[in-house]
Amino acid sequence: MALRRGRPVRYPQDITQTADGYIWVSTSNGLFRFDGMHFRRWIPPPGEVMPSSSTWRLLGARDGSLYVGTDRGLARITEGHLKTYEGSPRWPGPFVQDRLGTVWMGVGGSHSDPSAVCRVDDHSLSCLGAADGFACTRGLANIFDARGYLLIGSPEGICRWRPGAPAAVADLIYDGDPSEVSGTADGTVWRGCRRGRRAVCSV
Repeated sequence: MALRRGRPVRYPQDITQTADGYIWVSTSNGLFRFDGMHFRRWIPPPGEVMPSSSTWRLLGARDGSLYVGTDRGLARITEGHLKTYEGSPRWPGPFVQDRLGTVWMGVGGSHSDPSAVCRVDDHSLSCLGAADGFACTRGLANIFDARGYLLIGSPEGICRWRPGAPAAVADLIYDGDPSEVSGTADGTVWRGCRRGRRAVCSV
């Protein structure tokens, strides 16, 4: 894929918009920003370094921050400055934000230590996985439902967990490998499935 307005963007991985209106595109060759006229590769300020130029999952948070998953760990861009997270797993994401503004992420990369979900704080990560009692070992998709439960799609199925509760009480509500988990405004949650000719099933 090449975008004619500004620098070509090849192999886009994800796209999001931040509160200031900019469109961001992650690629295998850097992070690009669209200002309404041109795509330009985003360069960190002097002394700040992105973990890798191979960028993957993105989230434009409500406070204006941009969360960037790379093949070497997590980064956050706030007011033009870059923050990295020591000890971040490789290929972090996907990301989701709860009602209180807390950002949560899965860990989808096969070269990362498996974690079902990580809480992203200002300066650190808190990750939970099978060792903590989760039936889901790797967070490949995530969404909050209307009741405040976090639904985590994994190779084992879909786990349902309320943040703050022990990981061991997470329910495995669907046994199978969903390709994606998403939701609609009325609170219905959908998963990718293979049931006859149906590609989408409700949870």
